[in-house]
Amino acid sequence: MKNTLKNITERSWFPFAAIALAAALVYGRTLFFGFTGLDDDSLILNNMPFLTKLSSIPAAFARDAFAGAGSGAYYRPLLTLSFIWDAALGGSAPFFYHLTNLVLHAGAAMALYAFLRALGKEVWFALTAALVFCVHPLLSQAVAWVPGRNDLLLALFALLSFTAFIQFLGGKKHSLLPHLLCYACALFTKEGAIVLPPLFALYALWVRPSEEGRPALLRPALAWLAITAAWFLARAAALHGVLPGGDFSALAALVRNLPAFFPYLGKVLFPFNLSTMPVLADMSLLPGLAALALICGALYLGKATLREATFGWLWFTLWLLPSFARPLTFTDFAEHRVYVPFIGLLLIAGAFRFTRERVFVPALALVVLLGSLSAWRLGVFTGRPSFWENAVATSPSNVVARTKLGVLYFGAGLYPQAGEQWQAGLRLAPGDAMLTVNMGSLRFAEGRTAEARVLWEQALETDPLNKKALNNLTVLYVEEKDLKKAAVCVDRLLALGAKVQPALIADTARYRKGGVGLTK
Repeated sequence: MKNTLKNITERSWFPFAAIALAAALVYGRTLFFGFTGLDDDSLILNNMPFLTKLSSIPAAFARDAFAGAGSGAYYRPLLTLSFIWDAALGGSAPFFYHLTNLVLHAGAAMALYAFLRALGKEVWFALTAALVFCVHPLLSQAVAWVPGRNDLLLALFALLSFTAFIQFLGGKKHSLLPHLLCYACALFTKEGAIVLPPLFALYALWVRPSEEGRPALLRPALAWLAITAAWFLARAAALHGVLPGGDFSALAALVRNLPAFFPYLGKVLFPFNLSTMPVLADMSLLPGLAALALICGALYLGKATLREATFGWLWFTLWLLPSFARPLTFTDFAEHRVYVPFIGLLLIAGAFRFTRERVFVPALALVVLLGSLSAWRLGVFTGRPSFWENAVATSPSNVVARTKLGVLYFGAGLYPQAGEQWQAGLRLAPGDAMLTVNMGSLRFAEGRTAEARVLWEQALETDPLNKKALNNLTVLYVEEKDLKKAAVCVDRLLALGAKVQPALIADTARYRKGGVGLTK
């Protein structure tokens, strides 16, 4: 029996089977989860007319991933193509979207195993690292939350590209084409892949043993440049030349968000108190500082290869930093963004000279523990209520989370709970237009029409182009026979390209003069 088990574990297919089994055991239940209401509405549910047409495949390369519902700066055509695939299989049924995420996650873990083997790591270490990556609770959001697929695809293509590049450096010239193809796929998945060429060059010129000589990088470097230029031009055409942060706002955002580096690092070593939508105000720096101290102490005391450890540290840092350079009014630090950077810390672990006999049992116990934590955590991703309740419970300073949770409560007729969330949001962000509109809707539902009108008008003072406030006031003014004010609202809505009920247009026709402000 012992010999039979040994024969199985030594087979070349065993590591891949073990990874697939681990992914299925931990994440199999996600196949029956729903959508969360964070980005999947814009990317999938509201986008079904586009996703259900195979003729949309070329168009995916010529538009923003959110089709105008986002900031207009997310050029991610391969993500859209993957949703077209899911829509072809099952329309808007969440099952197929979650199934694709599960398969991609298992594929990324397998690609990590192959990458580590290409780096020269032993089978037992490569498999252990891939299993840790597969079951770590910090990475569960990328798998269980459908839009997290972007990071699954990015990891898969980046690892395949790097593995082929290592093979190319080892003399397998035919590996250059798959290397370049996977690099292009990574770029057309997410803009963060722009960090790959520096990592390729760093590995080839500095990490590889010096006795192998300086590799000839001219051909791949020219190809990287050509692919990057083609991606840049395609992106500029699709987004109409939008370059986020072109006015140095991205650099300012990077500096402002740098403290988030430590909470991300801390969650890798101490994966507790995780959040579906964390914000910096609620994130502790102490676990990250402790993790940094442990890593530095281990590197100082242990027998680690300095170049490999440095390369792993640079991998973690370079992949993580672009997520900080988002010049947005509201910035969250969702945990799916550490999916690819996480690999860098595994590379640091690989820089140590462990023996299988000393670490096999602790490593196996660690995989079981992490898998158990992930399986327990997955409950927060089952659907909208659990997702947003976790966001508020773990990140009480998150205004967006409180807004979304209040909307869910309001839709369920839980008016006091909705009001509690929106009032808490207004204390965090006084005068927020959307929260003010929502409070007006709550007062209207409670029969307090006068208060609703005041709140909606206050929202317009803050945000004159708020469609929801304009629409609500139009209906209210028409009901109150104040058609002049209603006409001004209709003019604004039409100017914004919003859909207006034909009855409201007809009721206000004689008073519409193209006005731009509410008359008193």
